[in-house]
Amino acid sequence: MNAAAVATRTPVASRPAPARIELLGIGNVGNAVLARLAAWEGTEFGNKLSLRHNANSRFGCQPVSFADALARVRSPEVALSHGANALRDVKLTLGERGTRIVIDTTASEDVAEQHAYWLAQGIHVVTACKLGQGASLGRWIAQHTTGRRSAVPDSVAGSDGYSISQHKRKLVEQPFGWGKLVGGLRQVMLRGLEKVDQVLMLTMAAYNLTRMRTPGKLRLQTG
Repeated sequence: MNAAAVATRTPVASRPAPARIELLGIGNVGNAVLARLAAWEGTEFGNKLSLRHNANSRFGCQPVSFADALARVRSPEVALSHGANALRDVKLTLGERGTRIVIDTTASEDVAEQHAYWLAQGIHVVTACKLGQGASLGRWIAQHTTGRRSAVPDSVAGSDGYSISQHKRKLVEQPFGWGKLVGGLRQVMLRGLEKVDQVLMLTMAAYNLTRMRTPGKLRLQTG
């Protein structure tokens, strides 16, 4: 290779390492998470993720892919697989550097107790476990004092107006939630913008009538 060829070589940008994932739990929620991850496999987004370990209290594996993990947890041998160290040290599994994610789909008190520690180590925690979502005040404080910062300044967060806005924001979402659940807007059976617009207007009018009913009851009680 001559000097001219070396000089004109275009540097290749290094790809960032994929995010390393530890999935805890192989029940219904864990299976659903694995199925979604397996569906992403081979896509641009899926290539940014790497499942390093999948475990519960009696089963543990280090799969080569999301599809491999899904096949293992759905196999009959899983019920007979026992591992004393299945819920291993997450920090050792995921390493010290890079993007590390724990997905907790268990209902384990012991696992929930580890959330604050993982957050303090810079590990992202995604949980479907209600035990890990602030049921214990001490655990909630531990999870929210691990160096994370809010984008809202303290002067704004402590104001009366911000407190009111937090309660009022959900009022914007309520009509659309009601329209999907009750009004049939989740899957409209009509085609064309004009027809769909009419359905939306009728649904919102019906929602307004339900809102008017409640103040009417209050007036009758105080009258």
